[in-house]
Amino acid sequence: MAKKVRTPVLPKQTPATKNFFSPLLFFQEKKQLLDYHHWWRSFPFQLLIIGLLAFVFYVNTLNNEYALDDTMVITENKYTQAGLKGLKDILTKDSFAGSQGDLRILEGGRYRPLALVTFAIEYELFGKNPFWSHLGNTLLFVILCALLLVLLHRHIFPSKPLLAFLAAFLFTIHPIHSEAVANIKSRDEILSLLFLILTLFFTLDWVKLKKQSKLLLSLLFFSLALLSKENGLTFLFILPLAIYVFTPASLTKAFRLSLVFWLIFVGYLLLRILVTGLPTESKPDVLNNPYGLLGFSEKYGTIFYVLQKYIQLLFFPHPLSWDYSYKQIPYIGLLDAKAILAIFINSVLLLHGLYLSYQKKVSGFGIVFYFASIFIVSNIIVNIGGVMGERFLFQGSLGFAIVIASAIGGVINNLPEFRQARVCLVGLILVGILALIKTTTRNAEWKNNQTLFIRDVEASPNSAMANRGCGSAMLNLADSASKRGKISEKHRLAFNAVPYFKRAIAIYPDYFEAKLDLGSAFFMHNQFDSAEYYWNEARKLNPYHPLFLEHDKLLSEWYHEKGYKAGSQEKDLNKAAELLHKAVSYNPENDGAWNSLAIVYGMAGQTEKSLEYIDKALTLKPNNPDYWGTKGVTYFNAKNYEQARRAFQKALEFQPNHPAALQYLQLLEKKK
Repeated sequence: MAKKVRTPVLPKQTPATKNFFSPLLFFQEKKQLLDYHHWWRSFPFQLLIIGLLAFVFYVNTLNNEYALDDTMVITENKYTQAGLKGLKDILTKDSFAGSQGDLRILEGGRYRPLALVTFAIEYELFGKNPFWSHLGNTLLFVILCALLLVLLHRHIFPSKPLLAFLAAFLFTIHPIHSEAVANIKSRDEILSLLFLILTLFFTLDWVKLKKQSKLLLSLLFFSLALLSKENGLTFLFILPLAIYVFTPASLTKAFRLSLVFWLIFVGYLLLRILVTGLPTESKPDVLNNPYGLLGFSEKYGTIFYVLQKYIQLLFFPHPLSWDYSYKQIPYIGLLDAKAILAIFINSVLLLHGLYLSYQKKVSGFGIVFYFASIFIVSNIIVNIGGVMGERFLFQGSLGFAIVIASAIGGVINNLPEFRQARVCLVGLILVGILALIKTTTRNAEWKNNQTLFIRDVEASPNSAMANRGCGSAMLNLADSASKRGKISEKHRLAFNAVPYFKRAIAIYPDYFEAKLDLGSAFFMHNQFDSAEYYWNEARKLNPYHPLFLEHDKLLSEWYHEKGYKAGSQEKDLNKAAELLHKAVSYNPENDGAWNSLAIVYGMAGQTEKSLEYIDKALTLKPNNPDYWGTKGVTYFNAKNYEQARRAFQKALEFQPNHPAALQYLQLLEKKK
């Protein structure tokens, strides 16, 4: 009888030990990769799809220019523009110090050096070229989405590859991310979440495999996340929750295991304080400190209402806007029906999430992940300098994607596997097409400030900043038209900007920048009286602003021109003197206006005043032959012929063929 040969039983490879970072992955699963008919089980095929989607959705940002806050971190940041030489300053100073100096507009300062380091490297390699920065954001987003799929497959949905793909797909295509990717400055959001995904991945690997090398990697990536943006602080609470939900650990053990991350946090906090100093109370300015002047009820009523708006944007991301500031989001009290509804919905969701998390449900983790992520940017504890923003949903939207994928999984759970995939595929195609249209359209609106501001005022018509931004964009276009010689176009654009500035001022009467810009719009439209009025209104709010030096020179020239016309054409010496005095009051260094004043007072027979004013002109321009000529005429009319001769001779020193000097010297020769 033949001996029965036993077939060896090979250990089954579980998702917890599968090496998703192996370079041989695609070769190991080549068969699955080619078997696209079973895409819902093929990790490599899913990875390829997610990577392509992430790139395709944002490839049209490569044509964009710099926009919005890119000035603070790139185009007007002296440390970034210094390239590699600026790295020391980037690492040892507030992140906005390179553009704002010691002026700290936002409360608490900002220490986010990692994104600025990448900008400095790009500037060193490519100079001032937004293409490479947009390419950097897009590729980082591709990497982030790919790593997210790895995390979802390995730890969040280890036995449900279809749900892992659904969650990654929903996150990748969500149009709410357009600001984070299309706005170069928001690279800090991308880097932060990328490193947090790696932190979570290696933390769960460490707990499951008990390899200290995984812990070291996790601590490294957590440190990098904190140096990217403060969002990483939320993982001090998300990590123990993840350990509890996705490993056999008890809640007590999960918190105990995560204590090591608090050491990193303490080190980061000390470094941040060393660089930016202790937090200081910000100026109660409603544009940069929107809740600073509100009472308890209005502040927290509005905050909960904003939390409700965030949930609405996750489900229906339209319309989108760069600005939701004062007064686009109305202030409401805690007893307002909208606030009560928002408190109820958010409270029920959070409590339900905590309950499900306690039961180790993935959906519960997703809900709590969302609330933990949004908490740090909610203004509940720390003033973030704005009411709300789409980029603030970047991290939290991952929790949303996990919840929706879990919900879909619950609905299709009883269907056969192939039917599940087919139903999901139809839905993904429909949702994906809509998301692609919305995202690419929105990306194009981030082309530059002009495109963004003019479009977004439609989405935020009640915002003071959005209205001022639209007006400013039109002014920039008017200035560009003027440089091209398109004068009629310049006047049209300047005229069209006026209503937006007026709207901004109506919303916020103390809006200094809007009044300053409104004056500029009137000046470009040749309405100089209105320009003077609004510039002086702005001066009341900030009398020492450096822009007034330039504006006062413009007003001085305008009054000089009016005064000259009143004297030479209208022959109204009193009016001319009044206007010319106004000219030199705005700009005491307007030598031409002093000369004109001397002429007017000379014509009026006030020799002393005339000589006083021409001496002021000559002090400013001692080599000007015309001014010496004016002085000579003043002395000649006063019959002081010797002084007149000296003045005319001085004029000839600087211009030998000066006609007036030659003519008067001939007259003086006849009087000898």
